[in-house]
Amino acid sequence: MALTLWRPFGSISPFEREVDRLFNSFFGDRWLDAPRTAWVPPMEVTETDDEFRVRMELPGVDEKDVEVTYQDGLLSIRGEKKEHSETKDKMCYCSEIAYGSFERTVSVPSNVDGEKISAKYKNGVLTVSLPKREEAKPKKVEIKS
Repeated sequence: MALTLWRPFGSISPFEREVDRLFNSFFGDRWLDAPRTAWVPPMEVTETDDEFRVRMELPGVDEKDVEVTYQDGLLSIRGEKKEHSETKDKMCYCSEIAYGSFERTVSVPSNVDGEKISAKYKNGVLTVSLPKREEAKPKKVEIKS
């Protein structure tokens, strides 16, 4: 039994199937798809009184394939989502999983202490903490009556 693409509008006639086969043999299935571009993992940047935090979702990316660097006020996150060896040599009927290299760069405010930047990777989510310098943190001023 072969895998087939599910067609929500029912089966097509033999004539339509043949036209579809000829069309796909010439153009492939790409005419239905949006153009494929480089994989860009989703990112979130937040701020508290004490730090900035960058979170990036990297499902399927091994920690050893991720690199975080900070230089000249720029935080760069780069890596690669590698195709699993068990899928490389098999006939693929449908693939919606993006593979490949990625790089995201964020301009870091000058009030960040570059020496204290840290990163952790857990459950496919990279979290980079960018602590603010002490002098940059808001100070509460007591109001006297």
